[in-house]
Amino acid sequence: MSNKRYFWFKLYEDFFSSNRIKKLRKIAGGDTYTIIYLKMQLKALKQDGYLFFNGYFSDFYEELALDIDEDATNVRITCEYLLSVGLLEVSEDGKEYYLSYLENCIGSETASTQRSRASRKRKKEQKLLQCNASATQEQQKMLQCNTGATEMQRDLLQSNTDATPMQHLRHAEKEKEKELEIELEKDNSISSTDVSEISSDNEKELSDPEPDEPVTPKTTKAIEKVIEQWNSLSDLGITPVRIFGPNTPRGKMLRARLRQFGEDSFREVVEQIRQSDFLQGQNPRAWAITFDWVILPKNYPKVLEGNYKTTHNNMQGRSGTRNFLPTADTNAGMSFEELEKRLLEN
Repeated sequence: MSNKRYFWFKLYEDFFSSNRIKKLRKIAGGDTYTIIYLKMQLKALKQDGYLFFNGYFSDFYEELALDIDEDATNVRITCEYLLSVGLLEVSEDGKEYYLSYLENCIGSETASTQRSRASRKRKKEQKLLQCNASATQEQQKMLQCNTGATEMQRDLLQSNTDATPMQHLRHAEKEKEKELEIELEKDNSISSTDVSEISSDNEKELSDPEPDEPVTPKTTKAIEKVIEQWNSLSDLGITPVRIFGPNTPRGKMLRARLRQFGEDSFREVVEQIRQSDFLQGQNPRAWAITFDWVILPKNYPKVLEGNYKTTHNNMQGRSGTRNFLPTADTNAGMSFEELEKRLLEN
């Protein structure tokens, strides 16, 4: 049986209220450009946020226009705007185009997952119907036995009996919502809370930046050095990053941290990650640190100061045993913020 995988992407609630999208829509023809941007994200959905120029036309814009059925001139204007505000990045050879914020909005599931969830839903509904029928019979017995009750009391019992189907529907709807939340949480390596924090903090950093500084060869070299240091963590299973420019969202966020803590601070950050089981993904949620997470204003100093460093003890006579967090059973169902809080209190 085919096990096809389905993909989707989520829009943050502030998508249309963000300054960059507001500015795009105020341009003449801005609503068309916004639709083109959304179509580009759908096109890049299964490619980890990348669009590729295959050389079938004279330039990327004409090729993309054919793929998404839009006018080539409108596609060009949209892409040039996205490049100017950091929502789109292009490789040096012009073959790859990367939609910066798409990776945190992508979700997917297989057909078997959908079928399993639908099966669980049907079984729960059948069980609820059976329980509801039993409850209704018990209520009828109470009505029959309660001959000494006042007319108002009998009316109240009858009213409760009539309301049971509606209560059942509301309960089934809540159960459905809980199941969907659990499935989405399993499919994503970082919780929606963490993603929204990354998005909102990035917006804040970009909408109210420090005074612009000229991009010098020293700045570019410092960023290249940071990328090299971060990618050295790939031997721990931590996702590496590609080269990015000083004026991209990542570049601006990183430059702010290096200005704040010094250009050599990132080397210490990498060393602290190597000494932290938690940041490497050894936690009940299997969450592992990402580059975008560590360069946020509130996270960078915590990692730099060693707040996540794994401690050791000699539990049960075995030297070197980790004493990091309580067992997975104890932490089951915790959010990432709750896990982090317990870690920092440990």
